[in-house]
Amino acid sequence: MRLWMFGVCCFLAWAGMSVWNQGDRIAAKAEQLSEMEAKLKQVQEQNEAYKLEVTRLNDSEYIEQKIRKDYHYTRDGETMFYTPKPKQ
Repeated sequence: MRLWMFGVCCFLAWAGMSVWNQGDRIAAKAEQLSEMEAKLKQVQEQNEAYKLEVTRLNDSEYIEQKIRKDYHYTRDGETMFYTPKPKQ
C-alpha cells in the first residue's frame, strides 16, 4: 500500500511539474508571438511605403524633384545657392 501511495505521489509530482513548465512555455510563446506580430505590422507598413514609392517613381515630375533634392542637380542656366545652417 505504501509503495502504491509513493508511486501515486511521484506521478502527481511529475504531472504538476509538467503542467507548471507548460504554463511557462505558453507564456514565453505568447510573448514571442506578440513581438513577431509587432514586427509583422512594421514590415507591412514598410512594404506599403515601398509600394507607394514604386508607384511615385513612375511619375517624371517626382523623379525630377527627387533628383534635385537628393543629388542637388540643377537645370541648365540655374544656379544653386547653399545657405549655412545656424549653429545651435
